[in-house]
Amino acid sequence: GGMAIVYAAENVATGQQVALKMMSHKLVYQKHARTLFQHEADIIESFDHPNIVRMLGRFEAFHTYFTVMEYFEGCNLRERLLKSGPIPYAEVRRIIGQVCSALHYAHRCRVVHRDLKPSNIFLTADGKAKLLDFGLCHSVHSVFESPDTISGTPGFMSIEQLVGGTSGPDSDAFSLGATVYQLLTGHRLFPGDTFEKQLDTMTAWNGGLPSSLDGVICDGLRVILTGWLHPTPACRTVDFPSVIRWATSCES
Repeated sequence: GGMAIVYAAENVATGQQVALKMMSHKLVYQKHARTLFQHEADIIESFDHPNIVRMLGRFEAFHTYFTVMEYFEGCNLRERLLKSGPIPYAEVRRIIGQVCSALHYAHRCRVVHRDLKPSNIFLTADGKAKLLDFGLCHSVHSVFESPDTISGTPGFMSIEQLVGGTSGPDSDAFSLGATVYQLLTGHRLFPGDTFEKQLDTMTAWNGGLPSSLDGVICDGLRVILTGWLHPTPACRTVDFPSVIRWATSCES
């Protein structure tokens, strides 16, 4: 990403393979960027959940900052889509069940991810989903960012994020809904190659699911996606706990 570079590395003392995240030298002298990098490290360091990447350590060296993360074999879901196309429905159910478990935990810790998208969900070789990249997350303890700051990825961020509004758990639900659509179809729910086009598309969004999902998903998931993708935050139905059970079940 723009904030950091991630390397596969090895702890020479233990032989453990790790992921080493190094803050970009281009940003290391920018106070706001340093604060964001350290804020993410603080958040992940405080987490303990099987579907959220674990931090193993942090240090400063070579005129920059590093965090040591657990290493996985596998790929992120964007890479999976590019390689194999849409993901089978039963597998998507298992994945979003695990992601909802991670989000429910983060929200109970009063942290909103704010950048849910396929590239920030890693699927390990043994089928475990891991939520990555809390670089844009917001917590009730944040003091360095103004409420009207636009943060997220166009095409996945919620409508309120696009216009600089306040983010909450319902914002993550909207982004997860857009992510699930792409996992199932291979296409973005909100296409557009500029911020202006994204804004036009999303401000016209009425919440109705595209016909491309007809026959692809069960009625239960259709109801859930409709609730997640409601254009009005106050009208969204988050209800992640009802989806968590899908992590171990493929029944509709």
